[in-house]
Amino acid sequence: MFVFRKYFQAAYYYLDDPPRKRATSELSKTFGDSDGGSIDVSTWPDHVCNLHADGDIGFSKEYETIQQATDLDLSSECSQLAENKNKNRYVNIVAYDHSRVVLKILPGQKKTTDYINANYIDGYNEPNAYIGTQGPLPSTFDDYWRMIWEQKVYIIIMITNLVERGRRKCDMYWPKEGSELYGIIQVKLTQEVELATYTIRTFVIRNLKVKKESGGYVHLRLGYKRKCTEKSLYCLG
Repeated sequence: MFVFRKYFQAAYYYLDDPPRKRATSELSKTFGDSDGGSIDVSTWPDHVCNLHADGDIGFSKEYETIQQATDLDLSSECSQLAENKNKNRYVNIVAYDHSRVVLKILPGQKKTTDYINANYIDGYNEPNAYIGTQGPLPSTFDDYWRMIWEQKVYIIIMITNLVERGRRKCDMYWPKEGSELYGIIQVKLTQEVELATYTIRTFVIRNLKVKKESGGYVHLRLGYKRKCTEKSLYCLG
């Protein structure tokens, strides 16, 4: 899964209509003021290392707890439509109807082309501050970059490898060098810096439909490390 930081700056407002905001009040009402078992920030690195013990069993237990706490019987009808099923990487990981990111429908396309497997995520003090989505499929590259443009996302955090333990988790949705065209969006790689535990790429993207260009898109790809160290936690904060 990817987590996107939505960064808004007036100079980059090129589209006529602002991104559509989705209410997430259903979740807020369910959990109320509970802190959900908060962890002091000073103990966070140790907590993550403990979760990695015994083959990451701690993560499995926490995910089970989260699943039980969020079993709200939320609908995902759009994800289940026949024309959208092939846009989901996994059959059991879908986009909730109430919080999914809705793409703008391009002229001549069907209404169902507004679908992408992505949901808004609330920040600490801001609703819909982030977007979480699956690792893009080759068939969804165009939709993915259109979402980046429409939602004015300027920081992309990739928290999976393309292949993990011999299984394909994500397809390479960015240009290895130079530029690539993804539907109406042209993506150009302008810089790549490889560090010890992660890689930072900078892109310039251009919407060929409105003939507008925007730069400064930062793509942070984390290296997958089995050993837990403080360096692997740099992105968490």
